[in-house]
Amino acid sequence: MSHWQILDIEPTQDEALIRRAYSRLLKTHRPDSDPEGYQRLREAFEQAKNCAVDAALEAETRDEDETAGAEFSSVVSALQMDEWLATTDVSQANGDLSNYAFTLTPLYTREELARLAKLLIDEEMQGIKSLRGLYQRVCSEGNLLQQQQFHNDLAAVLAEQPELTDGLLQRISDELGWGLDDYNVHLLSERMQQALGWQVRNTEREQAWKKLTNESVNGSFMPRTAVTLLLSDRTEMPFWARLVPGLVTQMSQRVNALYAAFPELLERINPAMLEFMGSERITLSWRGIFLMVFWLVMFHFLLPGALVTSVTGWVGMGLVLFYLYFSDMIMCGLQRRPRMLEAFLTMECLFSALLLCLLCFSGLFIIINDLPGKWPGGMPYVFLLIIEFMIFWSVWPRNVVGMRRPGIAMSQLISTPWRLMQRLDYAPISWPLTAVFSVFLYKLLILILKIPSQLSPYW
Repeated sequence: MSHWQILDIEPTQDEALIRRAYSRLLKTHRPDSDPEGYQRLREAFEQAKNCAVDAALEAETRDEDETAGAEFSSVVSALQMDEWLATTDVSQANGDLSNYAFTLTPLYTREELARLAKLLIDEEMQGIKSLRGLYQRVCSEGNLLQQQQFHNDLAAVLAEQPELTDGLLQRISDELGWGLDDYNVHLLSERMQQALGWQVRNTEREQAWKKLTNESVNGSFMPRTAVTLLLSDRTEMPFWARLVPGLVTQMSQRVNALYAAFPELLERINPAMLEFMGSERITLSWRGIFLMVFWLVMFHFLLPGALVTSVTGWVGMGLVLFYLYFSDMIMCGLQRRPRMLEAFLTMECLFSALLLCLLCFSGLFIIINDLPGKWPGGMPYVFLLIIEFMIFWSVWPRNVVGMRRPGIAMSQLISTPWRLMQRLDYAPISWPLTAVFSVFLYKLLILILKIPSQLSPYW
C-alpha cells in the first residue's frame, strides 16, 4: 500500500492538503491507542511531504529552464536595465520611444516598504489605508514592470514578518488581487507564495506554542499542571502524577493537538514525558474511579449485607479489579519477558472466553427457563436476545490480535456504563439512560445469581 493510499488522498504537491489528511487520520491512529497504525501513518506523512517537495523543486527547475529567455526582465537589476536603455539606440525603433519611461527603478524605498509591513502587522486598518495609497501611486506613476516589482517586493518584505497571519495575508491579497486562493502565479511567483505560506505557518506555530505556555501560568489546576510537566526538565514522570485522575489524559490531548498541527514543536516538549505517554502505562483515571464506585454499589445491592463476607462479592470485585487494572499491570510488567507474557495472554484468553461463554449461556438459560410462563407471546425472547446481541457486538474488538479479543471484550463489558456515557458525550441525557441501564443490569445479574439454585435439582 502506497503512502498516498494510507493518507487516503490522490498524489499532490499541496503540503497543506497532506497535513490536513494526516491530521484527520491521526484521530483514529493515535500513538497511545494504535502505535502500529500511527507508525504507518507517520511514515506515509513523511514520504508524502518529501515527494511533494521533490516534485515542487523539479517543476520549478523545469519552469525556470523553459522561461529563462522570456523572463529577462526578472533577472536583471534595475540598474542594469537603465544602463541597457541608456546605451541602446531607440531612434531606429518603429515610432518615437524616447519619451517612454522604460525603467525598473522603484517608486519607493525598501525602508518605506518595511515600515508599511510593520504597520500592517501592528495596526491592520491603518496599514491597509497606507497600502492603498502607495499602490495607487505606483499604478498611476509607474509602468507595468514597476507595478509587478511592487507586488514581489511587498511580498518579500511580508514574508520576513514574524507575526504575519493568514487573515491579514488574505486581506492584502484581496486588496492587490494576488489571488492566493486560486494559486495565481501571474503577480506572485510560486516560490514567493510558498514563502508567504511558510511565514503564516510559522506565526500560527508560535501562537500555538505561546497559548500552550500561557496555560502553565493562567490555566486552571489540571491544564496548568499538565503543561508544567510537559515543559519541565524532569528525567521521568513523577509517581504522584499517575494518581491524579485525568492528568495524563490532559497531557496526551495537548501533545496530540501539537503533533497534528505542528509536529516540529514536539522537540520543545520534555522527552521523558513524551516517552512516558508513548509507552504502556497505568494511571488513575476518572473512568476507573467511576467504574469502581459503580460496581461497588451494584454488588452492594446484589448482596445486601454480604458484600465483604460472601465469596460471590469477592469474586465479582476481583474480576472488576483484574480487568480494569491488574491485567494491564501484569502485561506492562512482563514486557521484557516475552515467554511469560505469551503464557499470561494465553491463560487470560482462555479464562475470558470461558466467562463470555458462561454469560451467553446464562442469558439463554434465563430466556428459556424463566420467561415463558410469565410473559405471553414471544416478544420477551426477541427483546432480550436483541439486547444481549447488541451488548456483545459493541464490546467485541475487531482490529486486534485474536488472542487479545476475549480479554478486551470482558474489559469493555465491565466498562459498559462509562462507555455509554462517553458515547453520549456526557450529555445530561446520559445520566438517566445510565440509570435505566443499571436497573436492567441489576435485574439481569439477579437472575444469573439464581441459576445455580435452579440447576441444583438436576445435579
